[in-house]
Amino acid sequence: PTPWLPPAPGGGPAWSGLGHPLAATLASFEYAPSQVAPGPPTPPLPLEEAPLSWVDTEAGLASLAAALSAAPAFAFDLEAHSYRSFAGFTCLVQVSTRQQDWVVDALALRASIGPALGPAFADPATVKVGHGAAGDLAWLQRDFGIAVVNLFDTGLAARAVGGAAGSGSLASALSHYCGGVAADKGWQLADWRARPLPPGALAYARADTHYLLYLADRLSLSLAGMEGGGGGVKALAAALRLPAPLPSRAGVATAPP
Repeated sequence: PTPWLPPAPGGGPAWSGLGHPLAATLASFEYAPSQVAPGPPTPPLPLEEAPLSWVDTEAGLASLAAALSAAPAFAFDLEAHSYRSFAGFTCLVQVSTRQQDWVVDALALRASIGPALGPAFADPATVKVGHGAAGDLAWLQRDFGIAVVNLFDTGLAARAVGGAAGSGSLASALSHYCGGVAADKGWQLADWRARPLPPGALAYARADTHYLLYLADRLSLSLAGMEGGGGGVKALAAALRLPAPLPSRAGVATAPP
């Protein structure tokens, strides 16, 4: 069920299952001027100062949904389990704003995540930031019926900028843009079904999103500053995964490359 999707013309079902569930929103969507002409980066809170919430109750999920509805931007990531599973399934949903981090138990709240968080992910006024997000988008839609509007992909942005972070890996981007932050990959192949989640695994999951908003700030500036024939806006468009033309006020490339 996708109750947060807009109704179809004539009052029919919100989504037939054919095409993108938010096609009408995407067709009319325009990025805000601040996204096309980014301002100064906002440094992240130190990990020891940023609150971390483990969400495994309906009340906790409702509190997270309220926080995301009030946030101008949030970062997200997913951890899934696929070993000896035909299709695999999402075990964790990590979310960060500039003030707080959350890790959602997708096993305990699987049926509730879509209705609770779907509106925030679909809100065109809220920037969503993911890293190499193509797989996460598929998991979100398949497991929770969540579709995303207004996404900045830091993995695509890092590849477009090139240089020390040009591999597109999160580890290289964090090291280069976030003051030498070292990504701990020791938990990368953890069994994310485990409950309680080991402290090291929880710290790893949280770190995957904690720095992404600042990373997006830095990469946006780098992309916008690229030279040559509107190259900066074209590169920025690719990182934003533009589903619609850039606003005409941008004055350059009217469509993604």
